[in-house]
Amino acid sequence: LLRHLQIIRKQTGLEIEDHIILTWQSEEPFVREIFNQWGDFLKAELLCVQQNEGNVGSEGEILKLGKTTIKVFIEKT
Repeated sequence: LLRHLQIIRKQTGLEIEDHIILTWQSEEPFVREIFNQWGDFLKAELLCVQQNEGNVGSEGEILKLGKTTIKVFIEKT
């Protein structure tokens, strides 16, 4: 998951030092568990000041992790 998020971060043109807001959306309950358990680690690695579960809308990127789909939107703060 971290690797995929870092790739999306890079593809959006963000610099290494840029801080972000990450919004994610998934129908899979265990995705929430992943973000709850690993959220602090992900935030630190991604320089994420805020992480939200919510409706990503049409601007989000779709991540496929096995059979699981996670839609994410990363924006610079």
